[in-house]
Amino acid sequence: MISIGSPTSGQALTKTVTLSATASSSIGISAVQFELDGYPLGAPVTSGAPFNFQWNTTSTSNGTHQLNAIAIDSSNHAITRRPSPSRFRTSGRWLLPV
Repeated sequence: MISIGSPTSGQALTKTVTLSATASSSIGISAVQFELDGYPLGAPVTSGAPFNFQWNTTSTSNGTHQLNAIAIDSSNHAITRRPSPSRFRTSGRWLLPV
């Protein structure tokens, strides 16, 4: 099981933001890989729960984007892919949650 705690769906993001996810497995989680619009966003985070990643949004075009997270268990298997994706904007306007 994996869930993205931050950012919340519909949130407007600017500058550097912290992406945060929690994940669990009966054999343990070794990493979480964040994805932006289906592409890896940085290296997998191995620091443990919550899995946090600092993302500078200024390198991303303004508009609506999709953030996903993949949990990798201790046997190096992806246990959950594309959990309830979050949609957000990288501009200063707010969106209604989707």
